[in-house]
Amino acid sequence: MSLLAPELKVDPFQGRQGYKPAEKEDAIEIQLDEAVNRILKKYENILELETPISDLEFDVLTPAQIAQFCLATKIRQHPDRLSRFLNRLIVESYLAGNNHFIIISKDNMEYFGHNLEGSITDPLYITVNGNLDNSSFVNAKYCQIILYGNPKGWFGEASQYCKYKIEGNVTGGLGFKSKHSTYLIKGEVIARNLGAFSENCVYQTTNPLTYRRMIELVHKPNTVQLIDRIEHVIEAIIK
Repeated sequence: MSLLAPELKVDPFQGRQGYKPAEKEDAIEIQLDEAVNRILKKYENILELETPISDLEFDVLTPAQIAQFCLATKIRQHPDRLSRFLNRLIVESYLAGNNHFIIISKDNMEYFGHNLEGSITDPLYITVNGNLDNSSFVNAKYCQIILYGNPKGWFGEASQYCKYKIEGNVTGGLGFKSKHSTYLIKGEVIARNLGAFSENCVYQTTNPLTYRRMIELVHKPNTVQLIDRIEHVIEAIIK
């Protein structure tokens, strides 16, 4: 099963002849390799000892190992520390030549993606499965992000040359002071602030109601687009 599959709300086998629901759901046991185990113990230690993340030495993990770390992490009392820890894992892995990361956000991580930077020839690709709390992907550059969830306030603030695809609803400010970036929003815009002080950005949606809301909120010099499912532009307003 893909890590990006949405949570199944309805049992697809219910009602079939001979089907009986399980009395107890079996726990999924995650087999961790040695490098992930070491990183997991290091993360647990920084929560106990409050060691600055910048002072730590990190093994370089592959994108698959970082996804494994996300699934295995159970200590989430400090979602900001988890975000900063993951940011460091991603940076070290990207600098070693890896890309296309999958992050599982179970508890509305905040400050995730701060200062992450790819390059014009090798953008940093990240897929996030889950909601993100305040101030995620602030100061990101040359990143391409897919979010299967809802972002809260200050998402993508001061981003440059980034592309965001948001499958959920935008409930807080987005794109503040960003430049040359694209925000594709599939859900609704509930926020009262969208793209404030942004420049030369494109705000896209496949939802006609969201499109009208974007026109109300986004100011010049930016572009608002209504697109179809294969991302062809149906209608656009250049402000």
